[in-house]
Amino acid sequence: RITGAESFLVGTDGGPEAAAEAGRLAAEAATPISDVRASLEYRRAMAAVVVRRAVNGAIARALGEEVGIPASASLFGAR
Repeated sequence: RITGAESFLVGTDGGPEAAAEAGRLAAEAATPISDVRASLEYRRAMAAVVVRRAVNGAIARALGEEVGIPASASLFGAR
């Protein structure tokens, strides 16, 4: 859990700016390793992306929208 990102989101609308900031906070709090598969910097950047997408998906679901998992139609075909 990233309590800083969670706390930040409380009281926001969870919109794109809030999701991006939560992602930034998560990346800042992350302590990934760096190895042959990915650098520490890349893993931190991906932490921000994953959190942003998770927040956006959660808000969309709360609004009654359908959010496919995985979200990439190019990987698993369009519906």
